[in-house]
Amino acid sequence: MNVELKNLQKIVQWHGTHVAGIIARNRKQFLRYRRNWWLTSILPVRVLGKCGGNRSDIIDGMLWAAGIAVPGVPTNPHPAQIINMSLGGKSPGGCSGTVYPEAINQIKAKGALIIVAAGNSNNEAANYVPASCDGVMTVGAVGPYGYRASYSNYSDKYKVDISAPGGDMQLGDWAGIYSTVNSGKTVPEFSTYKYLQGTSMAAPHVSGVASLALALDPQIAPELLAYSLIYGSRAFPSDSQCTLNWPLCGAGVVDAHNTLLAVNALKPFSLVYEYYNVDLNPLFLIPDQGLNHSQCCQVEQGWLARYQGYFLQHGDRLLKVRCQYAGFMEHRERGRTHIFIPQTQASAARYRMIPAGHMRELRFTSNCQSIIPAR
Repeated sequence: MNVELKNLQKIVQWHGTHVAGIIARNRKQFLRYRRNWWLTSILPVRVLGKCGGNRSDIIDGMLWAAGIAVPGVPTNPHPAQIINMSLGGKSPGGCSGTVYPEAINQIKAKGALIIVAAGNSNNEAANYVPASCDGVMTVGAVGPYGYRASYSNYSDKYKVDISAPGGDMQLGDWAGIYSTVNSGKTVPEFSTYKYLQGTSMAAPHVSGVASLALALDPQIAPELLAYSLIYGSRAFPSDSQCTLNWPLCGAGVVDAHNTLLAVNALKPFSLVYEYYNVDLNPLFLIPDQGLNHSQCCQVEQGWLARYQGYFLQHGDRLLKVRCQYAGFMEHRERGRTHIFIPQTQASAARYRMIPAGHMRELRFTSNCQSIIPAR
């Protein structure tokens, strides 16, 4: 749905049907696509009408979808593992002070991944909710050639995590996203198809890939699922605004094949939750497992600061660090092998290599010259 709740009455009906069709990929109409998500069960939850609605209804719908009790209705017997939110509203103060954070934390505790549309106002996503909330995966839109769609919200504050096809119909209807709708204006009539555009169309592309990843590894943790989507994303065109002003549009464009490769490679790995909180230092070290050298990196805030529990990859080895207030820095050359987790209020962390079980404590130093292994 369009990000401005006051404008929802202008939106064509069957928006949710269009979104569901993108996830489901009707085989007969989309012969050029593999039916990747055909076995995915879609749980439709209506929280807004054509004239808008209340955030309280959105929150209730989110909680109910995740299997969390909502007063007055039976608990959902089939909790969703992925919650697609192709909706939102403007909030100049961002997510802070809204009703979203508490609901998001409850849903994360249930093990579900929340995927959110960035918004369609060609504006900073930090000013929209739930797109700006921590703990969600926010999706911007690209057109048919991989460039940021003209309407898509963006962020230089790391509030857009990834992009996906959302259409850009200023090029023509053909450049939109073709999916399921209904011909009826006020009541259902005939099932049909239509081109639409929006980050509402981009988010379900990511949700569809996420559901495919779940089919490959049903036990995958939501943090690792989000990491796999980001890690598997493909680069934007080299001359695009998204590349030249990285990370305006997130890590890259969602890529189903690469995401599955990442999920498959990470199957032997599991999450690590140990952490220490000590004084903050702006520089820190990650040594390689052969102890041949160390790499020094500056701390920057980033996408994965919005999740709790991250993976580090150094060389061909994947490490995991859990920090209570985590930030994240990725090398700008997007080599996809250097993901480092600083700590907003920490300069030491315990990490474990899985499955080898190697564990040691790193004490990060401000001069970036020393490291003290755990005793």
